[in-house]
Amino acid sequence: MNNPISIATNNRHGTIKALFLILLITFPLFFFNLGGIGLTDRDEGSFSEATREMVETGDWLTPHFNYNNRFDKPVLIYYIMALSYRIFGINEFGARFHSAFFGTLLIFLVFFFVKSLKGVRTALLSSLILASNLAIVTLSRVAITDMVLVFLITAALFSFYRALWVNRKWSWGFYIFSALAFLIKGPVGVIVPILVIIAYLISLKGKIGLRGFHPFAGTFLFLLISAPWFLAMLLLHGSTYIEAARYHTLTRYSSVIGGHGGVILYYLPVVMVGFFPWSAFLPASIYYSLKENWKMRGGGGGPSMIIYMVFWIAVVFLFFTSSRTKLPHYIGPLFPPMAIMVADIFDRYLFGDAASGFISERWMKLSLGFLGFFGLIFSSALATSGILSYKIEDLIRKEIPSLTGFDLGSGPFLIAALFFAGTFSSIYFFIKGSKRMAIGVSVTMIVLIVISIMLTIVPEMDDLFLAPQRELAAFAGSQIKEGERFIVFGFFRPSLVFYSRQKVIFLGKENVEELRKELSNPGNVFVLCMESSKELLRGEKNLSIIKSRQGYLLLAKDING
Repeated sequence: MNNPISIATNNRHGTIKALFLILLITFPLFFFNLGGIGLTDRDEGSFSEATREMVETGDWLTPHFNYNNRFDKPVLIYYIMALSYRIFGINEFGARFHSAFFGTLLIFLVFFFVKSLKGVRTALLSSLILASNLAIVTLSRVAITDMVLVFLITAALFSFYRALWVNRKWSWGFYIFSALAFLIKGPVGVIVPILVIIAYLISLKGKIGLRGFHPFAGTFLFLLISAPWFLAMLLLHGSTYIEAARYHTLTRYSSVIGGHGGVILYYLPVVMVGFFPWSAFLPASIYYSLKENWKMRGGGGGPSMIIYMVFWIAVVFLFFTSSRTKLPHYIGPLFPPMAIMVADIFDRYLFGDAASGFISERWMKLSLGFLGFFGLIFSSALATSGILSYKIEDLIRKEIPSLTGFDLGSGPFLIAALFFAGTFSSIYFFIKGSKRMAIGVSVTMIVLIVISIMLTIVPEMDDLFLAPQRELAAFAGSQIKEGERFIVFGFFRPSLVFYSRQKVIFLGKENVEELRKELSNPGNVFVLCMESSKELLRGEKNLSIIKSRQGYLLLAKDING
């Protein structure tokens, strides 16, 4: 059987083989044990619970969290998650399915776009590289908006490129996908693609016009899709919604929200780590793509998909670098163009095509040096965490004195070994000239690492940090009767609303007096707190411990009254 990566033609048989290989790689990366860990906080818990409340209350216009209005994001993400709940139930898998599903759609979207312009081999390489990096795998496994947003922004920008150079009918796809992106995450879903397009059009210096893009009809279509919900929010909530929307867009961009700030180069290590192992080849890809394609452009050549990718990367990176609030997943839209650029270098220069020998030995050695350096750092860090796990246990005991054991076992050493063996095996095959084998080893390494993490480290971390809270919250929710209250004291975990299926009163440790006031009111009260908060509640004689779990206590007042 031929290596699928060797397929360079657009024949139907080659396409089917490529698609099968993509599915074979993508399924374990995105879906394996997807519901095997409890919801993490804060975003996963908030989105999952807001969707659950939408299903429970039947209010399909105004999102709620903890039975209060939630204006953080537009409504489309909740509709998508609600459909998953309908199919798979209200559980962790149902909450995360949309991310894995749209992650898979993204991989196939990239394949068909690149195939139409570069052929099956480059398309296959692009898809495998995009599927097998740490950032995309992570975004495809969490219950947040970002993977859907990445898919829609990518679809919008692909549609624009095809409309510009292939057929203007594709412009309708740009308007539709931009409108849906706007309904997923607000203005950023439109601003990012428009900025990319403006920068790219400026680079063309007027060589191609926008006749046939139907700007007025397209804008009308955009508004027809996106505006009704926003108008409904304005009619229902007026200035309250306007202020909340401004806070979560303009204020988030111009100010640090929730302590999520960062230095000017915040996203550089995010790219290098998140895009591993392919980030090692990114500097060479950018350099040679610019050199070759600007030369072609200067010679009067046709459209360059790779130059479009360069502007895409530059604009997204600069846009989110300029934002005062920074989080690693914000730059998700960077990864599709980066995968395409690295795949283009592999196809054109590593597989001996027409431009064979264009990439110098110096750049190739530099790329392999980057790969070895990052592989060594990751494997060393993981091995060290395994060796020093007893020190981690000592730190945890300060907050959880009853901790009976914290042992990551062989997980960190197994994953460190995979990083080390995979990285240096890949380097070995690159040096020996077996490029297909080197790429295959890198993809396989990421698949094995993801599976190993889900089978070793994740269950231990879930059992220690997530399971105690959710089990106690679920128990409290099953005991609470109408008119009774559930208080979480000392920490904020949105997922506890999801697991308790009750409205939760969150009080910080500084709110002891407010807690005492709640306890003095008539009726039963359940209080979930950490073991370390017990001293603060010593004077409350009417509180009794009804259940405990790994450093967390569930207290109740007059539970039998």
